[in-house]
Amino acid sequence: MNWIKQNPFLSGLLGATLVLCGLLTAVAIKGLSKYQDAKSRFEDAFMEVTKSEKLPLYPISQNRQAKIKALDDYGQSVEKLREFYSKYQLDPNSKITTQEFTNHLKAANEEVVKTFKAADIKLPDNFFMGFDAYNGQLARSGSTALLDYQLDAVRHLLLGMAEARPKELIRFYRTKITEEDDGVYEPFENDVSRKFGYEIVFKGSEASVRDFINKLGNRESSCYVIRSMRINNEKDTPPRISDAKFEKAPSVDADPGNPFGAAFFEEAPPAPAPPNGVTAPEGTTQGATQGATQGTTQGATQGATQGATQADPAVKKPSPPVPIVDSSRILSQVLGNEELQVFIRFDILLFFPAKEKTKP
Repeated sequence: MNWIKQNPFLSGLLGATLVLCGLLTAVAIKGLSKYQDAKSRFEDAFMEVTKSEKLPLYPISQNRQAKIKALDDYGQSVEKLREFYSKYQLDPNSKITTQEFTNHLKAANEEVVKTFKAADIKLPDNFFMGFDAYNGQLARSGSTALLDYQLDAVRHLLLGMAEARPKELIRFYRTKITEEDDGVYEPFENDVSRKFGYEIVFKGSEASVRDFINKLGNRESSCYVIRSMRINNEKDTPPRISDAKFEKAPSVDADPGNPFGAAFFEEAPPAPAPPNGVTAPEGTTQGATQGATQGTTQGATQGATQGATQADPAVKKPSPPVPIVDSSRILSQVLGNEELQVFIRFDILLFFPAKEKTKP
């Protein structure tokens, strides 16, 4: 302690040297650990590269032919996709004037309205296929090609709905595009298609709803994509017992010739007596005598009826058996036969032309 007090500079220098040596030792140990990790990763990667270089990849002819075939197959599949989606693209050389689009719109609307009336499907008031803004004015020239593309897709969609035969088309809404207000559409970098939004509300049976949804999935004419859908029953409450309406069998006279009819346990009515001075027809007497001899009420009844019919054609023949009334359809009434109200938000897609990539 006396030496430290007597030599403060040397003792301070010695202490600082010891601290610095400790820090250097800690840094060296930490650096050595990183070095060992890096060396281990390098050796593993070097072994993998060395192993890969020894594999028979190139330049053997089998691998070359396999790669050529794989590239050809890929190119053919790409061309098929381009051909399939080409019908969902606009021809850049086609030009449609405002008057041509108006003529197409009026003709398509008349066709759809006529088809819906023939199918007895109710349409909303002032229906114009979602193009209500052009029911009296012309579209802007910069939007006619896109509007005509949508019009063709909407026409096919509504004609398909008429085939499904719902009860009523309640609402049909189309979202405006920017070109209708002289705007410019800017797609994102990786977009491959443009979406045109629509909403539709209709009411119909379960079969008509299923048929229409199937037609939305059919891409023969246009590409439709369902974004959301909501289906509600027409009634919020479940069916009650009082909803059941059974059919009643019509009241008819019992057939005496039916062994299980009402006349089976009753005596047959006596044959009508002939008028005074008139002898009973031979067939009537013979039939009654034959029936009485057999000793059964059924035989007497059948014999008398048969004899009277043979003697007098005016006598009515037995009524045919009454068909059994089928009440099986009561199940559909009890289980629910109400209409469905459907809301669907969907898009009509317009695909962009494929970008040609430069070959290296």
